[in-house]
Amino acid sequence: MYLLAPNTLSLPHSQPFFICMAENLPVPPASPRSRPTGRPVCKYGPKKKRQQHHNLVCSYQERHDVIQYYGTHGMGATLSKFYTNLSTTSRETQRKKIYQWLVKKAHIAVVYNADQTAVNYEYLPTKTINDVGEKTSWVKCGGKTKERVTAMVLANSAGTKHPLFLIPRTTKSKVKAVVQENLVERQGFGKRLWESVEPMEAKFNCRVYGNPTAWWNGSISLSFLEFHFSERPDHDTKPVLLLWDDFSAHWTEEVVAYATSINVVLVMFPPRFTWICQPADVAWNRPLKSRLRDKWIDLLRQQIRRSKTMKTQFKVQAPSRAIVISWITSVWTDLPESTIINGFRVCDLLMVKQLKPLMTVAVEAVINPTSDIDNCDEINESELL
Repeated sequence: MYLLAPNTLSLPHSQPFFICMAENLPVPPASPRSRPTGRPVCKYGPKKKRQQHHNLVCSYQERHDVIQYYGTHGMGATLSKFYTNLSTTSRETQRKKIYQWLVKKAHIAVVYNADQTAVNYEYLPTKTINDVGEKTSWVKCGGKTKERVTAMVLANSAGTKHPLFLIPRTTKSKVKAVVQENLVERQGFGKRLWESVEPMEAKFNCRVYGNPTAWWNGSISLSFLEFHFSERPDHDTKPVLLLWDDFSAHWTEEVVAYATSINVVLVMFPPRFTWICQPADVAWNRPLKSRLRDKWIDLLRQQIRRSKTMKTQFKVQAPSRAIVISWITSVWTDLPESTIINGFRVCDLLMVKQLKPLMTVAVEAVINPTSDIDNCDEINESELL
């Protein structure tokens, strides 16, 4: 039996001690318990569930249901139905996974992306911002500030660039029979104008269609699919995936039916998200238009030097249709293959291991911020006088 006795012995620090009644010997006190190291344990609330797996694998049934639902409702509705509690980043990641499921399901080896963009005849701004009360600042222009050419670019995940489809503005005939004849025989152009347009197609390796709005339509979509995909040698056995935006002319009943007949799988980008998930908007269009603006600036400087040499009053002359078409085709031809591939890589639309030797340039490296289309090139003031 042990009893706690008062401190009758001279022990240091006046610590209590135990006395064994049998042997009448003091027992030293126990050493203090050491404090636990590390983060203190939370006593309140439920404990976090331990993660069982690092990566969660989706079942076959889930992938099948998602793909079937996507085919009838689209990407936005699919994500909202099956993945409701995802953040913006997780939602974008899941969208890319669904695209990969579609590619694997159809046994697709090549992915294409097509996108139309407007190319202006002039890149000089016609408006200035000044304080109230200042005099009007007149800006010289060539009179074609509203003229444009629509360019449809097409490339695949292997870095291959295909011929452009260009749509300049043309005047519509007042006779319906002539309009139909021009559409069927001369791609929308009149007889005289077609004589100058037809040689351009062979010279610059492109297709040129004309209409009064200089914009894309359903009939040109059919011609686009027929020109690029109907004559490929393995179209009966190997499907291809074509990604483009939700423009109405891309999704008419005739276009979808014809794409199915030539074994082309059409996939729509979510509306208002092409800037982050379409390779053309991510990596192609910015350097393309930046180089186009450089060509326009070079033309403007040539006109300034010519007027100074001839000692005549300077007058801006807009480029002709032939010059604009030559600019677009040359810039598209000179666009590096690495830029095309990196667009697909950033959007997770290709196998990185297979194309790793080709991807030696980052997306940021192919874009020169100093030559961005939104920046103004500095021109010597003496050239403008």
